[in-house]
Amino acid sequence: MKKIYLLALTMTLLVVNIAFAADEIHWTVTGKDSVTFDWRGTSAENSIGYGLSSGNYTEVIATAPDPVPVSSTGPFWEAKLTGLAANTRYYYKIGNAPERSFHTPPIPGSSDFTVYAQGNIGSSSTYFNTGEVQDIIVNDMPSFVVGLGDLTLGSENGIATIDQHFNDVMLWSKEAAYMPVWGDKDTITSTNEDFKNYKGRFAVPNPQTSPGSPLAGGEDWYWFDYGNVRFITLPEPWTGAWADWITKAGTLMAQAQTDSDIKFIVTFVHRPAYSSGHYTGSSTLKSSLDKLGDTYSKYKLNINAHSNNYERSFPQHGVIHVTAGTGGANLTQDGACLWLTCTKPSWSAFRAMHLGVLKLHFTASGIEGSFICGPAGGGINDVNCTKGSAVDSFVIGTPPIKISAFSATTTSSYHAPAPISSLVVNVKDKGAVGNDSTNDTAAIQAAVNQVGGTGGTVFVPAGTYMIDALTSVKLKSNMTFKMDSGAVLKAIPNASSTYAILKIISATNVNVVGGMLQGERHQHLAAGNFVSNNLQWGMGIWIAASSNVYIEGVTATQCWGDGFYQGGSPSQSSNINFYSVVADDNRRQGLSIENVNGLVVRDSVFKNTNGQWPMAGIDIEPYAAGQVVTNVKILNNNINHNYRGITHDGSGTNITNILIDGNTITDNTWAGISKTRYATNEVITNNTITGSRNTVLSGS
Repeated sequence: MKKIYLLALTMTLLVVNIAFAADEIHWTVTGKDSVTFDWRGTSAENSIGYGLSSGNYTEVIATAPDPVPVSSTGPFWEAKLTGLAANTRYYYKIGNAPERSFHTPPIPGSSDFTVYAQGNIGSSSTYFNTGEVQDIIVNDMPSFVVGLGDLTLGSENGIATIDQHFNDVMLWSKEAAYMPVWGDKDTITSTNEDFKNYKGRFAVPNPQTSPGSPLAGGEDWYWFDYGNVRFITLPEPWTGAWADWITKAGTLMAQAQTDSDIKFIVTFVHRPAYSSGHYTGSSTLKSSLDKLGDTYSKYKLNINAHSNNYERSFPQHGVIHVTAGTGGANLTQDGACLWLTCTKPSWSAFRAMHLGVLKLHFTASGIEGSFICGPAGGGINDVNCTKGSAVDSFVIGTPPIKISAFSATTTSSYHAPAPISSLVVNVKDKGAVGNDSTNDTAAIQAAVNQVGGTGGTVFVPAGTYMIDALTSVKLKSNMTFKMDSGAVLKAIPNASSTYAILKIISATNVNVVGGMLQGERHQHLAAGNFVSNNLQWGMGIWIAASSNVYIEGVTATQCWGDGFYQGGSPSQSSNINFYSVVADDNRRQGLSIENVNGLVVRDSVFKNTNGQWPMAGIDIEPYAAGQVVTNVKILNNNINHNYRGITHDGSGTNITNILIDGNTITDNTWAGISKTRYATNEVITNNTITGSRNTVLSGS
């Protein structure tokens, strides 16, 4: 009996200890350079430490949120972190909890990020499947997750389930942002529920106040830009709320329509405009969203919940509507056919009675959507699927498509070629640290040396890896260099006029995928001379005398010279491909093209080039003896806020067979396109060129 008593006492102490450890940790994106953390913890856990390297923290003291949640005694804490760098991995620690990390929003106009959406979630204490659905999300770890309302269902299942929900989602919410939409069950006041439990747990970007809101203080809806997308949420239909919203949303969409960084507009709302499930679509909401779709061509997607099922529409007035009320709570079903409308309506493209989560991947030119199968159950399932598989898939816009450098034919894939070997070498296994201070050049090179020639992959996990750019990381033939979206290769400041973070020299079959290359232009140790040609050769990626090279989803920023440089003489490169890359704030060029037969640049962003002539987004410049540029396609890119958009600098008939098609070229100071008199067989067509002193300047 004594042993049993001691065991019970031990368990009691353990439970008490858990109850007072910091929990319910989650965070929201609150701006381009800020995030806000919310959690529950003791008075000793009222601060958060964060920094660019592991264990090296700046401390921020938290305050009580306003309003304070009432689901438990707390205490509840909120801390806003500001002045953050874009597209950067930060490490943080709250109390005695293990260190975790978060990633700031990408550079405006960039792409290649993933978002998950789920509504009608509940908590694992009531719905076992809630935890199963969250498992799917954590396995993919998106940039952020949208909760589409009816987040905890505490009003139905008891006040304790509210706190349990915020512990359930910690599977992913400590690293992926949690962006909420309010549902009808979240905003009511009852014994088990109060709107304070939600407004008090989230800080939202650009918060808005709606007429008729049951709780004063704003945060009834909000909007934010993330990469190349403007996201706008909707409030619940309180008296006057939707009428007020459509006026304000119209202004936001009009702004986005003229913003070259914004490719798509997406709305999130709890209630559906189109639905054949238990809750039919609102005619008022349908009319409003249809009108916005007719008015703004960038508005392409609306996501909602309310009905506990999945359903996708065909485009309605240019907008696809998706119901994703499948976050874990039981499905809402009607009769033997399960659906309130048994015959699928003509506007409905696909529907399923199954739990799961909506996945959205945003590229430079398209939105790739898929409904990911969750656990079976929660009611009768009318589709059979394996957990984690795609039940339904759709594409909005145009995904990046590989085009042969020598013909207009396309392949079935639009990504860099898959590795031909299963070998994967993690650079951290070679001693790389990624802490923004250690020189990781040798460790990363060791990984490259092991993988080169095998067809395998070097993997660079999230972190900031300091690179001696005078030495460079030299990639080899037959390999993939894959960086996590939170991985940064950062040049160590130097005084040299010439460097490269990555070099691809005399190599073939090389892929570089994802991540960021960050130069040291703002920390360069020698003064720059604006007109001197020998002070401009610090590059992100340097490609020369190579073939079959694919650069995809890579950002190059703050380079002393060019973000991306294809050059070299006399050996010519061939079949060089840039897809969904971003060049931003580089000193000389976004991309230089000097000596190549066959090069494609597609679905990419080149912007803010400044500091050293020619300051072009893209420069075709075979300037040296023996250099020739031929068979080049520059397609569907966004080129903005450079001195020149696309320029040519030839010295003879050494620029041939050039296609510049479908690009958006805006606000480039001197010219949208500077066209050389030497180019032959050049086609410039279907480009949108605005805001430059000269649209197409010939004979430059």
